[in-house]
Amino acid sequence: MKAILGAFRTTATTSLEVETSLEPVYLRIRSKVLRTYTQMQTAPPTNPISATVKRAKSSTSNVHITALEYLARTFPQHSQGIEIIKPFPVLLGGSQHIASTSRQTRRLQSTSITKTYMKNQKKHSLSTLMDQESKAR
Repeated sequence: MKAILGAFRTTATTSLEVETSLEPVYLRIRSKVLRTYTQMQTAPPTNPISATVKRAKSSTSNVHITALEYLARTFPQHSQGIEIIKPFPVLLGGSQHIASTSRQTRRLQSTSITKTYMKNQKKHSLSTLMDQESKAR
């Protein structure tokens, strides 16, 4: 931070943090750790980290405490009421429509889209544009 700002090496770090509107280092580290811990908690149940976080939350060991157990005990407010993110999106309102669409209808739709794309490509191809220019001259 001192090198970026061009400050003297004897300048107090706290005053530089105020000048640059940066949080103190310990708060930035805490924020990153809690963000990562939250991401681990919201992982789907099929993710291996999910079982590890669940075990850390319910641990009562006092002998050897892991980093996750320490986080769960130090920040209990970050361990409660967190929604688990589903690995696949849920379609709202359109799920019956997609399920009822037959394979043949989807094939026809993709064919018509491909034909439209090819027409547009032909319209804007280099040889077509050159032909149009030569006719205009």
